[in-house]
Amino acid sequence: MKKTYFLYWILLLFLLMGCQSNQQSLPLPEREGDIHFQAFVEEVPTEGDADPEYQRMYDLVAKMQANEAIDLTQVDIQVKKETSIQAHGKEITNFPTFFILDQEGIVLETTNLDEVADYIDRAGTKD
Repeated sequence: MKKTYFLYWILLLFLLMGCQSNQQSLPLPEREGDIHFQAFVEEVPTEGDADPEYQRMYDLVAKMQANEAIDLTQVDIQVKKETSIQAHGKEITNFPTFFILDQEGIVLETTNLDEVADYIDRAGTKD
């Protein structure tokens, strides 16, 4: 009986270690119409340091939240801590990288904030 419990603990540890790998994917939204935004950045600017692109990212998130055509339900910003980051079945090597996800998967994957802004503008023009 002790051997069985021991084997269960070993199996549980392997499962937990697998979940703690460098896989950093945000789960897909559960409801149709929901959107998740995930960003992978190299670093977060310290207070007093001006980073216009980082500020622009935050402004675009605020614009998504204010856009009635976009139901933004989760925002996740990950700071690069490891040399290799896996997300959504891809290796992230360029920073920043942005993902917009819906219930079916990746809607937008880009390193360019202009493409995120275009997505927001297009969503606002839907009927």
